[in-house]
Amino acid sequence: MQNYALEELFFSLNPEEEELLKTLEQYEKELNFPAVKKDVGSLLNFLTSFTSPKNIFEFGSGYGHSAFWYLQANAQSIESIHLTEKRDDLEEVFESLPWPKHWREKLCYHQGDAFESLESLDEKLLFDLVLVDGVKAQYQTFLKTIHSRLSQNSIVVVDNCFWKGRFLDDKELHKTSPKAIKELHEWLKKQELYRVSFLPISDGIFLLKKI
Repeated sequence: MQNYALEELFFSLNPEEEELLKTLEQYEKELNFPAVKKDVGSLLNFLTSFTSPKNIFEFGSGYGHSAFWYLQANAQSIESIHLTEKRDDLEEVFESLPWPKHWREKLCYHQGDAFESLESLDEKLLFDLVLVDGVKAQYQTFLKTIHSRLSQNSIVVVDNCFWKGRFLDDKELHKTSPKAIKELHEWLKKQELYRVSFLPISDGIFLLKKI
């Protein structure tokens, strides 16, 4: 069977979008960076198309790979995308990307701590879509923090929350990430802030709906 790229099967890309995606994928290889994969990107694309979010916030953004999937789906509905990244060597990559002009004006890149970036924004600004993909040990704290900044119909996407099943192995729980993921699962079972669904794609995704 002939192989097809995911975007050829499901997305109609114009030349600007094709160039941007190609450049994003080149940086992913050059930097050996764990960027959002196409299966997760497809989910973000669908959610953006379906929910038409105005404001988006990300906890952990790298150089903005996921922003492609939001904007390709529904750039017209989006007013702002707030990207946060602690690493200080990725903002330059973000700025060098061939963003279409009408996309670039919607992107706000915050280099530094995501919690500080969130606090610096107008408290009246509510978010309709949130991606959590940063430091695993901070996932639970971030979900508690962002809850008050979510719009009524918001969706939170929590990436990499299966962690290759290592959180199920007691021998792995001395390590920070597996331990944090196990604590996240346990907290989500009993918390009253979100309605929770788990998707077994990529390395596990939680979809949260604000209650």
